[in-house]
Amino acid sequence: MGDALGAQYGYVPPVDQLLTLGDLRGQPRYDYLSLGLRPEDVTALIAMAGDDALWQADSEAVEVWAPVHAWRALGDLRAEEAIAPLLRLLSKPVEDGYDDWLHGDMPDVFAQIGPAAIAPLSAYLRAPGHDVWARSTAASSLSHIALAASESRDTVVKILSDTIEDNLSRRRPPNEPDMILNGSVIAELIELRAIDTADVIARAFAAGRVDETISGDLEDVQIALGLRAKRDTPARNYFREAYGPMGEEPSVDDALPDDEPERQDRFADLPPLPTPGSSVRRVTVERKAKSKRKMAQQSRKQNRKKK
Repeated sequence: MGDALGAQYGYVPPVDQLLTLGDLRGQPRYDYLSLGLRPEDVTALIAMAGDDALWQADSEAVEVWAPVHAWRALGDLRAEEAIAPLLRLLSKPVEDGYDDWLHGDMPDVFAQIGPAAIAPLSAYLRAPGHDVWARSTAASSLSHIALAASESRDTVVKILSDTIEDNLSRRRPPNEPDMILNGSVIAELIELRAIDTADVIARAFAAGRVDETISGDLEDVQIALGLRAKRDTPARNYFREAYGPMGEEPSVDDALPDDEPERQDRFADLPPLPTPGSSVRRVTVERKAKSKRKMAQQSRKQNRKKK
């Protein structure tokens, strides 16, 4: 099967093995280096990660998973030459298969690649022309690098802080993409325990430029940073305030850690992550896609285990 798919898509051993690995949901993470992949395979892996024929394969076909395996293998190889191609993947438009797998995986992949990715990620993050969720993924990738390589922490914190400053300096009314991006960046600053950014965070909230469904309001953020012990005002359910009246989105209050079985009941009505590829979109309605992503991001930020 591997030989046939390799011939069909133009890949040779050992890279062609990734065409047959298939669905990785619920499976232990592969050790891609054990497949014999080497630095000289990076060019082919980059091609596979962005191969439109594979992205657009039938969702039931085993090879539709190959791009996911390819970019994970690039992380295992710590392939610095893959940084720019992976960033281009973040900008794939919706109609070409904008994929939750890509945005879920990239922070870990870039963390494996290491500090060499910081400057390109910073440039991507601070370029307002990119999709807000792609920029949020860049912010998360930067914080993952800082957590994996502590010597880069101060550099990353400054980049994230400067991103909020950029946003505040623009003379325009608050808009939803700006608010989402600031909320996402603040969530990463919380992960990094960046207490020294408390001032710019407070100014972003004061300007009404933060989406509170991601990390809460200023009091919540200050508690998360260890700057206050408790709230002065009653606790709010920001997600319910934003989406409750629509009657479509489940609540995320009292979310449990990812490893607690009870959490599955709280999120039972969320669809499982789909197979990648153009035949399965994130969702059919952009508003629902955005709110689902914000729910997942909030839960992940609130409950992520510290390494």
